[in-house]
Amino acid sequence: MSKGPRFSVGRDILLIVTVAIASAAVALWLVSARGIGDVGEFAASVNERNIGMLASQYLARSVRERAERYDVLFRSAQGQVESAAGMAALLLARADADAATSSALDTFAYDAHKGIFHNGAASRVSCAYWGGPILDSGIRDRIATLSLLDPLLESATLRLPCVAGAWILLESGILRYSPNIQLAERMPPVANFDYRDDHCYRIAHPDANPKGRTVWSEPYVDTVGQGLVVTVASPIHAGNGAFLGVAGMEFSLDGMVAEILRSSANWDDFGLLVDAAGRVLGVSSGRADLLGLDVERPQTLVPGAPLNVWLAQSHEPDVRAIAQDLRTPGSGVRTIVLRGERHLVAFHHMASTGWNYATVVPEATLLSSVTVTRAAMAETVRAALARHLLLAVGVGALTLALLLVFVGRRVLAPVRRLSAATKAVAAGDLESRITGFRDDEFGQLAQAFNAMTRDLGRSRDMLARAEAGYRSIFENAVEGIYQTSADGRFLSANPALANILGYDSPEQLVREVNHVGLQIYVDPADRDCFLERMRSGADFFCFEARLRRRDGAHIWARWHGRSILGPDGEIESFTGLLEDVTERRMAEERIHALNRELLLAQEHERKLVALHLHDNVAQNLSFLKIQALLIAESADGSDCDMDDFLRVLSETIDAVRNMAYELRPSGLDELGLARALELYCNEFAERSDVEVDFSAAGIEETGITSEMSIHSFRIVQEALRNVERHSGAGRVQVKLVASHPNLIMRIRDDGCGFDAEAQLKVAARSRRMGLQGMRERARLMGGDLRIVAGTGRGTSIVVECPLSGAWAPAAGQCAV
Repeated sequence: MSKGPRFSVGRDILLIVTVAIASAAVALWLVSARGIGDVGEFAASVNERNIGMLASQYLARSVRERAERYDVLFRSAQGQVESAAGMAALLLARADADAATSSALDTFAYDAHKGIFHNGAASRVSCAYWGGPILDSGIRDRIATLSLLDPLLESATLRLPCVAGAWILLESGILRYSPNIQLAERMPPVANFDYRDDHCYRIAHPDANPKGRTVWSEPYVDTVGQGLVVTVASPIHAGNGAFLGVAGMEFSLDGMVAEILRSSANWDDFGLLVDAAGRVLGVSSGRADLLGLDVERPQTLVPGAPLNVWLAQSHEPDVRAIAQDLRTPGSGVRTIVLRGERHLVAFHHMASTGWNYATVVPEATLLSSVTVTRAAMAETVRAALARHLLLAVGVGALTLALLLVFVGRRVLAPVRRLSAATKAVAAGDLESRITGFRDDEFGQLAQAFNAMTRDLGRSRDMLARAEAGYRSIFENAVEGIYQTSADGRFLSANPALANILGYDSPEQLVREVNHVGLQIYVDPADRDCFLERMRSGADFFCFEARLRRRDGAHIWARWHGRSILGPDGEIESFTGLLEDVTERRMAEERIHALNRELLLAQEHERKLVALHLHDNVAQNLSFLKIQALLIAESADGSDCDMDDFLRVLSETIDAVRNMAYELRPSGLDELGLARALELYCNEFAERSDVEVDFSAAGIEETGITSEMSIHSFRIVQEALRNVERHSGAGRVQVKLVASHPNLIMRIRDDGCGFDAEAQLKVAARSRRMGLQGMRERARLMGGDLRIVAGTGRGTSIVVECPLSGAWAPAAGQCAV
């Protein structure tokens, strides 16, 4: 027993796998180094999220605290204004008692140019009156009464930061203003401007404030030089609801804006103050550019110069998106992108004024510690990878050296020998064998290769014998065998095909014929019909056409063909057989000619018999009938035998006349085809109780030949006989139309119908001449007869033939 293969190559592969494992270990070190980096990145990401969350919380809390501080200030001012308005209303209600107490506090001077009474610089509160040129006692009492509120006005200007002034302005033209800034000196003449027309007074007037609420003005430039201010005003009403005046307080926004514009010590942040309409009240010019705002002046907010820009006008889409948030009540933190850098925006709404305060901080500033950590970790990972890379290169070089040695000795050398043997076999040397291999995998491959070459040798011998056999069939076949390209060139042909087409050899045929349709077919349209049939998907079909031999003679041939498809499914070539059927076609033509002569002779005999029956037999029988009548009249009494004789004699005369009419219609030659058919249809309808609808058009002008007339008449006659015998129809339509260049006949009934194909086959086997005779007469006229019938659907027979009426064999169809 032979020993099995030792598979020493397997052990070598195991060695390679061991080396690969060592390489994998190195790769694992690389992966571990990468893992360290991933863990560090994960820690940095978690740290980044935590810092971001804490920073957002801190930022939101810081903004909320600052906004609430401003809001508390504004609410406190609003409360003091409302308190001053209420106290003013109470004091004015008892103006007489209070005026006696403090009438000596103020000394007034009259500025005739401005039309204003005013107190002096020593007074704690500025006071002015411009209601008239006389300071009567009533006005003095009211001024004295309002002076009781001076401590409250002074307290507001001293206790509340950013308060520029507190004031009370009565409808009667009395103004008390704290602090004493000698307001009268800054006031324009009464003729030019009345302080009761000032915006801060009018916003609390019943015309603009019918509900009597405390209202805030829009930021505006103060006319007395206090810069950009905002005023809170509350109306003063008497007990009866009468409007007395307005108490108000002015806030200077310069200090608030300056505080907003200061960034924190540790962050590159900046503040933003936006009013209820979305107008920016405070932001530095450099930050305004960052926000995409067009600030026309070079400096930030200065007294008397508002920005007059709105967030909705920003060039940055994120700023326009957050503008809506800064115009509605609420608070929050949003992330926006400014010039490609992410920023956090924390905002808070101040309910008292409807404004929003916001702080904007770059996200990179908040996460700077995370960036430093990432950079340090990246440096550490790069150092580790460098060390591991040196180790991997050393291990890889050793592995490569071992692999090269193994592959060179155990793989490449055997493969070269196998390759050399394969090339020898490819060159035709099927006797080549591989020897000298060990009993391993390559040895088994060599054995398989040797067995394959032996099988290939045997297959080549068998193929050569088969090719010789097929070549003998191809060369010695009686029928022509061909292969043509899709564009009409002969690719191959056998001697029989060359002989049929009149060429000396197949080579000459292939060389000289460049287009089958133009050089071989008599009618190139037949080639087009052939191609159409092949491209329609027919696997195999036969096709007859007239061909032109090399000497110019015409022959009839039958093509048997099929298409050869390429890899893309398109037709590459055609192959098949060609059979010379000229003698069969000539025989068919002789048969048709004989059939025509036979039918003509038959018609001639029928005509003679019909004339004989009509002129002799029918006349003699009529004479006998007359004589029998005379005998019957001269006889005495009645004779039953004579009556029977006369009846049979009459029936015989009618039968003879009908027989003569059936054999040859008497009026066909004299009346013409249309009139003769009409009379026959009427007679058929009376005899068979079948309604016949006959119509004819254009027949008289065509000059139909006598032969075509009799054939057409016989076809209609046979069709009506079949209706009477088989169909059970109640109505028949017969139409005869001459439509140049054809004569068209249609016979349609509403009978039971039949299977036309099956009936034609039965008629052919039983040699019945009904349908076959009709079809033969149509062929003799050079036309075609079609039958459309089905069980239960009636029958329709259509005959279409040329008015020339000559039979010719049809090309382009199979004769089987």
